[in-house]
Amino acid sequence: MSLALDAAHAPHHVLKEWADAYKDVFDEGYEAIRPEILRRQKELGLLPEDTELSAINPHGEPDATGPNGQPWPRLDTVRPWETLSAGEQRLFIRMAEVFAGYVSYSDAPARPADRLPGSRRGRLGQRRQRRGTGLTEQQVTVLQRRARAD
Repeated sequence: MSLALDAAHAPHHVLKEWADAYKDVFDEGYEAIRPEILRRQKELGLLPEDTELSAINPHGEPDATGPNGQPWPRLDTVRPWETLSAGEQRLFIRMAEVFAGYVSYSDAPARPADRLPGSRRGRLGQRRQRRGTGLTEQQVTVLQRRARAD
């Protein structure tokens, strides 16, 4: 049993320390971290072993066009990381940190099954979370303590 508190779409609002827990995790850029994320998802059994990494722009953007030949909207295209300015890279890194903190914060207290007498789900979920996030044990412990205090 799960309880979905919010939809995971922008804008994301999370306490600064939850976002800051992901500092340095996304600094390589979205193209560089995608293969490792896919590997971990396979390792956790979330995806079949033969799953391949999709293209960064899976619809053929920016060369794809609309039904009347109109150009693909530039803002709907993921630009190659190395073409972004340093400021844009910092912005996208922070957006990823905030999103990760938001999801971690939302997920931490929202497991009603964990509160049922004799539930093992809480311990299993915590182990799964530690393996999949890239956080250090210390960061996970801090986040768990804060979640319990809320």
